[in-house]
Parts: sequence; structure tokens; C-alpha cells
Amino acid sequence: MRHALLTLLVATGLTALSGLPNAIAAQIPDTARYLGVATSLHPRGTVVSIGVSIPAGSASDQEGLGGTAWLLGEVLAHRADEAAGPGTKVSVEVSPGETLFTILTLPEGWFDAWARAESVIFGALPDGADIEQKRQSLLGDLAFEAGSPVRNFELEALRFISPTGHPWARPVRGRSETVANVSALSLGLFAERHYRPATATVSVVGPRGDVSPAASVEAGGAPETGAAGPAWLVGGRFDLLQDITNTWIAVAWPVAPGVDQTSLEFLTHLLTEQLDPTPPDPDRYSLDVKIRNTPEGPVVMVEAAVFPEAADRWEARILTAVDVLAGRTMDENYLEWRRRRFRTARLLEEARPEAEAVRIVRDLVRDGAPRVLSIAIWDLDTTALLHAAQALGEPRILRLGPDLGANQSRQ
Repeated sequence: MRHALLTLLVATGLTALSGLPNAIAAQIPDTARYLGVATSLHPRGTVVSIGVSIPAGSASDQEGLGGTAWLLGEVLAHRADEAAGPGTKVSVEVSPGETLFTILTLPEGWFDAWARAESVIFGALPDGADIEQKRQSLLGDLAFEAGSPVRNFELEALRFISPTGHPWARPVRGRSETVANVSALSLGLFAERHYRPATATVSVVGPRGDVSPAASVEAGGAPETGAAGPAWLVGGRFDLLQDITNTWIAVAWPVAPGVDQTSLEFLTHLLTEQLDPTPPDPDRYSLDVKIRNTPEGPVVMVEAAVFPEAADRWEARILTAVDVLAGRTMDENYLEWRRRRFRTARLLEEARPEAEAVRIVRDLVRDGAPRVLSIAIWDLDTTALLHAAQALGEPRILRLGPDLGANQSRQ
């Protein structure tokens, strides 16, 4: 059996509902309003998770009003959490190109909780007191973090993989001076422009009554993303000297068009295993391997915080890890065990329904259809992995840390 969980995936909104069982259509929230809706059934699940993706984030903030998307998302999540009632938790994540709400609730009465949260997210703005409370909280956080090398590195890491001057590279939460300029009127205008169900995508994960357990998939065509890729053709190096106690390194590779998401995710999993084994390297403080979707196309990115004397060694280690994957065909037996570990890690992660809801809604936004993840992983082979590794272009390297001078590197 390739299915670790009994999963029913139905993608609608991008295709007609004709032919779907009435029991399914009746439980999908107001399908006609949304660009796309996907559901995943877990008959023995104990909670329902709903993901709502709004295709606007900090890159959509007007000049001089940075922090609008962040502030609006926080205000609406807080009010939706209150409106949905006991047993429901609403949270939000704002990125440059997306605002993603996650609603976690109990199966009993989940549709009513969704309806109340939805009426806030796509309804009238809360009163000024809610807005001012969130603004003061954000201003306090920004003041506390002013000058933090962690925040400086996060901002520079966005900039160095973005097109020059593109709003995608702005601070996601804005700056103190821009947040102070954000008014109830500017929040309302942002919501009116971007918070429209016709451009939003929804996923629902959990047990929902008498939906037929027969597995099926209905998929729409992939949406028009506008990102042709690759994100850049020529790599580069950016060294930022700062007298701090550790060094941050970011290495990013643009991805050529035509590489599927599961292959990229498997590639990042293998890089993580190579770069962050157990026990960890004593010279590393943290390490993260991820896929960033920039305006020009996806980027595979490794970020590490390391002991300054080990920075040169770590930079070389990161670059070598990708070169090794791109330069050899993996043995089938070796691949089999790595693929099993990858599958296990992903299924464990998606045992949390909120994690699955987020992944499904992003699949739907990116590809026009959600993946049946366990099948997509089993379909990976050495050719797919080699293709993904060789699709990575020239890297860009960012380092933020102290200048140790000559002969002070730890090899």
C-alpha cells in the first residue's frame, strides 16, 4: 500500500463541480466564491484545519506604508480567532507574496467556525482599537530588534536573491517609520484591493462526515504564476562585515524551469542530512535548507549560523554538498533508504492537519492541483533527483560576520 493515510483529495474551483459526489460538494465551503478549493479526508482525525491563501503580502505594500500586509493579517487573525469561538485557533503567516491564514477547529461545528472566521477575513475591518493595539505591539518588537544582526541577515538574505529594487525584498513587517504611517484607511484599501475570495485559495483537512472514502483526484490546470525562471543567470558574492560573535552564511541556487516540487523537496532533505548530521557539527549554531519562491522563480537556499573561525570551511562544505549531488547518479539501494526516510519525515510532519492544510493550499496555488504526497514521493527515482540537482544554476553567496583577517580560519 502506498497510502499511509486514507486520503481523499478533491481540487475544485479550477474545474467544474460536475461529477463530484453531492456529499463532497455540500461540505466544501462556498466553492463558487474561491479561485480554488482542495480537501483531504482523514476519517479518524480529531481536528479540522483550514488554510486560506491570499495572493498578497509585504511586496504589495505601498511605498512608505511598509508593514500594511503584516498589520492587517495580525488584526484579522486576532478578530477571526475571537469570532470563531471556543475550540478554534486562527493564526496567520505573512510573507512577501502571500498572506496565509490557518484555522484549527473541532470537527463538531467546524463549518460554523469556518463561516464566522471567513466573515471576518473577508468582511469589514475591525475597529480602530484593535488596529492600534497590534500596531503598538509591532512597533515595540521593531524597536527591541533594532540593530539585531539576525534581523539584518534576514533582510539582506531577501535582498540578495531578489531582482534589484523589487518590493519583494522589503522588510516583511515594515520599519518603525512606515508602520507609524499605516492608518485604518490604508488597511481598508489594502483589504479591498487584495482580500477578494475570487483570488483566494482554500484547503480543508480532517474528518467531515459521510464523504465517500474512495480515493480520487480532480485537478485543474496550473495557474499563471508569471515566474519564468531561473531567478538569475550569474551568481555573485556579498560580504557584509560586522563585529559580532558568529557568522551567518546564505548560499542560494536558482532553479531552472521544469523541476517538480517533490524532487526539489527531496533534494533539500538530502542536503539537510548531509550538512546537519547527528550529532551536529560543534561549530554550527543553526542550519536551514529551504525553497524560496522569488518573483523570477524558485531558489534553493541554505542558511547557516556558524562559529566565525569555521565560516570558510562551512561555505566550502555547503557548495560541495550540491556539487556532489549534481555530479553523480545515486545508487538505487542508497536512494531507496533515503526516500523512505524522506517519506517518513514528511508524513510525520503532515500528521499535524495544519501542516497538511498549508502544503495542500500552496500546491493548489502553485500547480493547480494538490499532490497525493506519499505517491509523489514513491515516484521519485535517481533520474528525477539528478535532474533537480543539475537544474541548480550559479550560486549567490552572502556572508555577514566579523573580519578575522588572514590565517584565522578553522579548517
